[in-house]
Amino acid sequence: MKQSWAAFIVRTAWVWIVGWAVVAAAVWIPAPRIPTLLKDDATGFLPADMPSQRAWARLKAEFPDAAPGSRAAALFVRETGLTGDDRTFIGDLARRLTARSAELNWRIRAVETAPFLQPLLESSDGRAAVIAVDLSAEALTKSSVRRVREVKQELAAVAPPPGLQVEVTGNAAMGELLDANTKHDIDRTTLWAFAAVTVILLFIYRSPIAMFLPLVTIAASLMVSLGAIGWAAACGWPINGLVEMFIIVLVVGAGVDYCLFLMARFREELPTVGGDPARAVTAALSRSGPTILASAGTVAVGLATLALARNRDLYTSGPTIAFAVGVAALAVLTLTTSLMRVAGMRLLRLRPGGTDNFRLSSPLTAGDAHPLQREGAWWAAAARLVTRFPVPTVIATIAILTPPVLVAAKVRTLYDSLEEYPSDSSFVRGAQLYRKHFFDSQPVTEVSLALSWTGTWNESPGDSDLRTALDKLAVVLQEKFPVVYQRDLQDPLGRKRRDAQRNTGGISSLIPSSLIDQLAVQSYVGKSGFTARIDLGVRAEPRRLETLEMVSRIAPAAQAAFPETHGGPQFTVDVAGESAVYADMRALRKRDFRIIAVAACTLIYFILIGLIRAPLQSAILIVATLITYLATYGVTYLIVHALYGLEGLSWQINFLLFIIIMSLGQDYNIFVVARIHEELRTHPPREAISIAIRKTGRVVSGCGIIMAATFASMFSGSLLVLKEFAIALPLGILIDTFIVRPLLVPALILLVYQWTPVWLRKGKDDSSGVGWQA
Repeated sequence: MKQSWAAFIVRTAWVWIVGWAVVAAAVWIPAPRIPTLLKDDATGFLPADMPSQRAWARLKAEFPDAAPGSRAAALFVRETGLTGDDRTFIGDLARRLTARSAELNWRIRAVETAPFLQPLLESSDGRAAVIAVDLSAEALTKSSVRRVREVKQELAAVAPPPGLQVEVTGNAAMGELLDANTKHDIDRTTLWAFAAVTVILLFIYRSPIAMFLPLVTIAASLMVSLGAIGWAAACGWPINGLVEMFIIVLVVGAGVDYCLFLMARFREELPTVGGDPARAVTAALSRSGPTILASAGTVAVGLATLALARNRDLYTSGPTIAFAVGVAALAVLTLTTSLMRVAGMRLLRLRPGGTDNFRLSSPLTAGDAHPLQREGAWWAAAARLVTRFPVPTVIATIAILTPPVLVAAKVRTLYDSLEEYPSDSSFVRGAQLYRKHFFDSQPVTEVSLALSWTGTWNESPGDSDLRTALDKLAVVLQEKFPVVYQRDLQDPLGRKRRDAQRNTGGISSLIPSSLIDQLAVQSYVGKSGFTARIDLGVRAEPRRLETLEMVSRIAPAAQAAFPETHGGPQFTVDVAGESAVYADMRALRKRDFRIIAVAACTLIYFILIGLIRAPLQSAILIVATLITYLATYGVTYLIVHALYGLEGLSWQINFLLFIIIMSLGQDYNIFVVARIHEELRTHPPREAISIAIRKTGRVVSGCGIIMAATFASMFSGSLLVLKEFAIALPLGILIDTFIVRPLLVPALILLVYQWTPVWLRKGKDDSSGVGWQA
């Protein structure tokens, strides 16, 4: 930052302080809060052209009453068998819910209101029954959340018979659980993040005044950024509720880091300007400002590359968090600087009422410097190790990081399994009980097929050709997949084919055929007459990788049952359902990750080149950060597997872990390498690298500890994915802070100066004539 701009900010300190206070209050106080910004009509997080979305759109158009946006299921269980009182209670509740259908725009399915659905709504062992509440709104919308809470209120209005277990599950109930937990998790994360930062700052500075400045800065930047994002979301910008949590931890961590770098440089500059605080603040800002801007820009650019994703939650979250980081950097350069100017020498007092520990008559030394600027024995030892033995240092660090990197290559990706939700929640208990009583505790994945046709075929719903085609499809699917049931026009209850295989009439024989035909036509033949619906259940654990691969094969296998014929009908098969959505997510995740990884590495590489003017060194920083990411991913899996027994990591981890480690990892590398190039103006490479390690060691490690502590605050969240983030992100920061940044990167840079031509290794500050010396 130019000296003139730094001097201007320092001269107008009170203007900036008052301006930030006014803007923060004006933006934050009236702004809508992010956790309340669930929409009435959710825009799918998958693009409309994905196969599962095309299938869902077709089913919704053809079966508007039979294709709910989401579903809540009230489950009633008595392990000794449902009693007459239980059935009376369930029937009364079903009638009360049905009476409110017009008011709340839901559709109730229960044995008491639709007896012909008994095979679907009551378990064969007579121990469980379900009331299905079909909602027009998608899960994770204001409407669906409110409807689930209405169901729970109706359940709470009348006490169930003693011993009857009542749970509410289904994807709408999952959305209601996430909405309730998100607000709770954000509050707890914010509290723990600020508490951790306060304790660490108090330990570092031992001065309430010095501790107060970073806290004021991040509070103001959070008020402005969260307020502005709230207004943007209210105007239509789609927001994931958990984005607020990532904004808080990143702004708290990065904002405090930038403050520490600025204040540490202030202390370093103070003796060179005769102890004048105003001149020291100006010098600190002019020297640290460009590096802070470059670091914040790297983080923002890395996060902004998520906009290239086609997954809605990713392409909106990245730019949103990048905006918040940019606001934090602006606050540090203006508000923190202004507060430092006003505080002056009071920043240097180590404790309230204490005496200044700073001597103006001599430069800072290890005995009188601030704790973050004492070089310390560890950092002096690290500097000696790197500069005396660069090759063994590189070999040793690579040897340490290689095993977890190899583990990372084999980590499986998990897609929202039940284990990721609180085990004591009604949603999880209900899902487990439903599987136990309706599917004999066996895992079942359910999908819906849309069979559409065009051509000269007679499309009458009762036509024998259609029924024959459905039976043909059933044979093909049963040959290729572990089918539990298939419900369609020919077999609407999914019992006829199974009972035929078992040579028994089955329960379907007790239901009048006229009711079965009515159910079949209404539920399984589209209103256009050119689409048939097939509900399919296969024996597979939902959302597992093997299941998603199997679901991806269903459409091609079904399509193969209807080869093209000249002059005959042309068939199209699309697959919808939760597992089909996750299969599309898996395919989309691979595409998005490849594009985003290449874009982030490329953009950050050019930012580094623009900052340090050294292409080879910039490449070293990128490669070192990639090693950090892979090692972190591998160690995170080992820890999560040991703690929770999971066989993989959530699909969300690798995306955000990669972007955050790639961006924040460059943050610290930029500070260290920028200091190396600054020292190269007056020292040969070996000495310059040694000075940079010793001078930046405590500051950067302190910043890394603060950032790791803020990320660790996410462990207070109730969802397992948050705990995975709370393990992965601090781990990555600490690996970078204590292994990669102080050892691997400086050793590689020293080897560059020793082994490569001048034109290849030269940085922007290697112009003194000493840069070529080893």
